[in-house]
Amino acid sequence: SDGDFLTYMLGWRLTEEPFVRSLVGDNVLNDLKLRASYGELGNQNTGTLHNQSTFYGPNDLNANYDLAATNNSVQQGFVVLTRGNPFLRWEATKSYNVGADIRLFNRSIDFSFDLYRKVTTDLISNPPLALAVGEGTAPYVNSAQVTNTGFDLNLTHYMNKGSLKVTNSLQVSHYKSMVDDLDDRYPIGYEGERYFDNGGRIAEGREMREFYGWVAEGIFQSTAEVEAHADQTGKAVGRIRYADINGDSIINDEDRTYIGSPHPDVTLGWNSQLKYKNFTLDMFFYSSIGQDVFNGLRVTSEFAQIGTYNRTRAILDAWSPENTTATVPMLTLDDRGNDESRASSYFVEDGTFLKMRTLRLGYEFNPDILNGFKVNLYGEVQNAFTITNYSGIDPEVPGGFDGGVYPLPRTFILGLNLKL
Repeated sequence: SDGDFLTYMLGWRLTEEPFVRSLVGDNVLNDLKLRASYGELGNQNTGTLHNQSTFYGPNDLNANYDLAATNNSVQQGFVVLTRGNPFLRWEATKSYNVGADIRLFNRSIDFSFDLYRKVTTDLISNPPLALAVGEGTAPYVNSAQVTNTGFDLNLTHYMNKGSLKVTNSLQVSHYKSMVDDLDDRYPIGYEGERYFDNGGRIAEGREMREFYGWVAEGIFQSTAEVEAHADQTGKAVGRIRYADINGDSIINDEDRTYIGSPHPDVTLGWNSQLKYKNFTLDMFFYSSIGQDVFNGLRVTSEFAQIGTYNRTRAILDAWSPENTTATVPMLTLDDRGNDESRASSYFVEDGTFLKMRTLRLGYEFNPDILNGFKVNLYGEVQNAFTITNYSGIDPEVPGGFDGGVYPLPRTFILGLNLKL
């Protein structure tokens, strides 16, 4: 079994109460139900059933030895392949939810909302081990407590006028994922925080995997500006200038700060269906607002000093004495230690977008024409368009880090449904 659960639910349909019916007419309030629930869910969430055990096995490169000193034969040995954790516990999630379902105006409007809070304790993760530990993959550990809070709203409107039927449904969601506690038995940073290659950081009292790094203030425009700035290794005209956050006149690790979050402020979904006689038009739009994207591809596509990769057209507009308004630093094969590939706000962009997920037009032929067969002919476009200011290919990337994820393809479909 992958998990165990316990759930308690409570509901109250107020429209069945006489005092509610006497206050509001049936043609205005058709249905009103209040809901509340509490649940507990356990999950092992590691992909293997043997996480408590340490496994050993052969390794030709690291475990075979010439014990007889013949210099032409070896004895097979064993090394640690995977490290177990005998104290590993299932992570547990406690969920609290309150909500309501409302139907109004002769069943022409449906409205529902849910407020939730989920507390996950003993969160299972796989933090890296110190190199001094030696061989073997790191064990899974119970490392954190995380609280997710949020709400979901759904509003649907139905219109029926003769041959025209229109249904519009709007979904609105918001969530916040906060780290309440990190187990100090598995520290990574000097404050027990965890870091990721994309500048992501997990720390107590903050959202999960916020972007963390230096603040890029722009590009040095003159020698006077370089000399007036804090002590920054590699600073020079045309190079990126980093903010002295703590005011000690030295740019170092102490000047890192939170520079963005991959979590949206709100997500929106809109389904619309229009039926007119035998025609049906379906549309689905999706929008995510307020999240940031760490555009990791800019490291290799805009900096000439980073490898021999293909570049984007942005590099053609790099800084020069004649192009001082540019946002891309001056082209160079050696940034003299300025380390411009470091995690900084230079790579963090607004990832807000609006996408048309689906556009579909269908026509259903009259069964009388086709000897009782129901035939529906339709054309459909998936991922029709994206509206965004994000400079990369697609702002919808896992975890908010764009390391070269392939975008969703635009697909054209022509189909025929036949029902007997």
